[in-house]
Amino acid sequence: MGLKEIAKMTGYSVSTVSRVLNNKSKYASSKAEKEIWSAAQKLHYARNDAAVHLKTGKSAHFSGHGPYRIGIVMARGLESLEDEFYQRIEEGIRSTVLKAGHQLGETFMLRTVLQNPQCLADINGIVLIGKCNVHNLTSLRTICKHIACTGMNPYYMEIDQIYCNGEHIARTAVQHLLSKGHQKIGYVGECNGDVRYFGYRQAVKSSNLDMDTPYVFDVPQTAEGGRQAARQYLVSEDCPTAVFCVNDVSAIGFIEALKLLRPQQPLPAVIGIGDISKSLEIQPALTTIHLPLWEMGNISARILLDSIEGLHSIPLKVDLPYKLVCRQSC
Repeated sequence: MGLKEIAKMTGYSVSTVSRVLNNKSKYASSKAEKEIWSAAQKLHYARNDAAVHLKTGKSAHFSGHGPYRIGIVMARGLESLEDEFYQRIEEGIRSTVLKAGHQLGETFMLRTVLQNPQCLADINGIVLIGKCNVHNLTSLRTICKHIACTGMNPYYMEIDQIYCNGEHIARTAVQHLLSKGHQKIGYVGECNGDVRYFGYRQAVKSSNLDMDTPYVFDVPQTAEGGRQAARQYLVSEDCPTAVFCVNDVSAIGFIEALKLLRPQQPLPAVIGIGDISKSLEIQPALTTIHLPLWEMGNISARILLDSIEGLHSIPLKVDLPYKLVCRQSC
C-alpha cells in the first residue's frame, strides 16, 4: 500500500499524506496527522526507499533483512492516545520505522496485549511507551522478544530503554520553585511507584522543608486529575504557594479549574513536564520541563531495529537531556 491508498482512505491529498509520513507536517492539523498515521498502520504502509533514493540520486542502505513490522504499546490507559506528550513520541517512532524501510504495526494498549498475546503474532518488535510495573513488563517479554522502553521511569532490569530520568526532572522542578522563595510546595500526580514523586520527596527533604500530606494531591496524571487536585487544593486549610505537576496535561487542568472556581484569586506558582503546545497557549503560560519527545521515539525505534538485527547483544540504557523552560506561571 502506498500514499495514494492512504490519501483515498483519509480524504487528504497525497502531498499532505507525504508531508505527515515524512515528518514535514508543520502545516497539517493534529487531526489530519492522527488520521493519516492511523490509516498508514491499518494499511501496513512501508516507505519505498528504492523509489525515494532513485528520485534523490542517493544510494539506499539496506540491511538485507526484513521488512520488519514494528508495533507500539501504550503502558497507560486510552487517555494517552489523546495526549500530545505520547503522540510526539509516537511520531518519532513511526517516522524512523518508515525511513528505515519497515512497516508500522498497530498501537496497542498494554492491558489488551497481556489479555490477548496473539495480537502481537505478526509483530517483530515493539516500543513500550510509559510506566509499566515489573510484573507486566516481565510478562510482555514472554510475548515479544524485542522490546525498547521509553518514558520517564527507568527500569532496573536487563532491557533496552531510552528515557529522561523522572526523578532528576522532579528535583529540577522543585529546586526551581525553591529558588523563587517558595517553602510550601505541593505535588500533583500519582504517588505509587512513580519516580517523579520520589524525586519530589527527595528535593523537599534535602531542603529541610516539612513534608506535609496536605501538600500532596494523589490524582491521575490527566486533565481530570489536575481538576481533582484543584478542588482538593481549594478546601485545604494550609494551601501550598507553589505546585509541581507530573506532566503538562495535569498542570493545565489544575490551572484551568482554579481560574474557573475562584476567578478573582491569585494562582499558586505551577510547573509541569513535557512542554506540549498548549503549555504556551494557556494563560498564564506554563513553566515546564522540555523533553526531547520526538527524539525519544526516534532513538527507541533505532535501538529496537538494531536489536532485531542482532547489532547489539547487551541491553542499552540511554539517558536523554532535558531543560527548564521558564514562563509566567512561576
